[in-house]
Amino acid sequence: MKRKNAAALLCALLLCCLALTAQAGATQVGVVVNDVPTNRLHLRALPSTDADSLGKYYTGVQVEVLDASNFGDWAKVRVRGVEGFMLKTFLHIGTDLNVAPAMPEGVVNNPNPADRLNLRQWPTERSESLGKYYNGTKVTVLGIRDNWYHVDVGGQSGFMRAEYLDVEGIDDGSGSTGGSTGGSGSTGGSGSTGGSVTGYATVNNPDPADRLHLRTWPSTDAPSLGKYYNGVAVRVLGQRGDWTHVEVEGVEGWMLSRYLSFPTSAVSTDVPSAIPIAYVNNPRPTDRLNLRQAADEDAASLGKYYNNTRLEVLGVCDGWYHVRVLEDGRTGYMSAAYVTLADLPYMAYGAYAVPGDLPVGYYLVTGQSASVALTYADGHTLSLNGAMVADSYVIYLTTGMHVRVNDGTALEHILARPYVSDKTAMAFAGMALLRIGTDYPTGAAIVRPAPGCVAGAYTLYDAASGQELESGKVEGEIAFDLREGTNLRLYDCVISTNG
Repeated sequence: MKRKNAAALLCALLLCCLALTAQAGATQVGVVVNDVPTNRLHLRALPSTDADSLGKYYTGVQVEVLDASNFGDWAKVRVRGVEGFMLKTFLHIGTDLNVAPAMPEGVVNNPNPADRLNLRQWPTERSESLGKYYNGTKVTVLGIRDNWYHVDVGGQSGFMRAEYLDVEGIDDGSGSTGGSTGGSGSTGGSGSTGGSVTGYATVNNPDPADRLHLRTWPSTDAPSLGKYYNGVAVRVLGQRGDWTHVEVEGVEGWMLSRYLSFPTSAVSTDVPSAIPIAYVNNPRPTDRLNLRQAADEDAASLGKYYNNTRLEVLGVCDGWYHVRVLEDGRTGYMSAAYVTLADLPYMAYGAYAVPGDLPVGYYLVTGQSASVALTYADGHTLSLNGAMVADSYVIYLTTGMHVRVNDGTALEHILARPYVSDKTAMAFAGMALLRIGTDYPTGAAIVRPAPGCVAGAYTLYDAASGQELESGKVEGEIAFDLREGTNLRLYDCVISTNG
């Protein structure tokens, strides 16, 4: 009997301990209580007033308090799925939760009444849509983040573009709390390195040839979302132990903190960039390569780009490159099969021999003056500049030539065979052999003598047989109607589209 009682007592004690443990691990409920009800409380990426704001929230907004003990004046919280830190001074945690709400009401107001407004999971156009709402739909505004409102629509929360909501009483001035004053300024997390964390970091592998994994969760066993080069800037969303929660151009994941450098501003200058330059290189030059929203052929296209479009390769992900398109700043994914990493950097001021210093091929001439001087193997010379030809133009360098690149000019080797559309306004200069329909588009074109030349010459061939179709001098402008299946050889001429 005594043994039964003892066993029962032991079970009761164990159950009590388990209950206490569960209670200790449970999240608490908190509510935002600003000193002035119309003010808004910052949700910070890190427990510091210098950290990035993830949004500003109104009095009455309820939060999940994840940790109120280990960050000094700060509490780690979750606001409708968004994790960050809030100053405890402006929170009621566990008690006094009956606070008069100051969240304003809003109404969906698309300029086109037939449109519907997306409710996004995150404040970015690339984020998943949680629903689409017609004009007149009422929302409750929980907080503000940049040009987005964090809203509640009938119990579903997410983000809507501020410009498509009518909200009364919104003041976008300085009425916020938990901003530049108060707080202990601690950064939390043991893995940060260098300087004070401001919400930005830069990939900084010890070996610049290495790339840093972006993981789906904070573990080296987690699937990789891509491997990123030194110099890639990331947005810091939080930290956990040795890991930092980051966003890389719209893609969220985790990186090991010891391989990140934390600068004092959004622009890092302390990590030499190892980001490679690359070019679109379709086998068929008339095609354009899709920039995808995700590393998937079925992902939405963010744009289509011709051969030789210049890219920065931020990272690599299973047959895809995470890239930034330099001409328009868009970021996304391109199939690695159709992208070629640059074999040469820009060639600046100086004199170069072909093929000793530069390989035979096509080169893009750009820059403030876009000025080059060409010397052919027979001693013939040709000088070109952007004012006489175009803002940018293409030259073809052959064996035995010398080229002088003048000050303020960049010469860039084109890795894919060039293709000119009627929108690129690019000219070919000097000597070139162009395959019509491949190197140059079909249709109307103008050929004229290169700047500084009294006359040039041309020969038009049948591509299949090599038979000469016509040839002649170029002393003024000559109009061509170029057909696929022909080749055009130019000497001391400039050709451009008639568009």
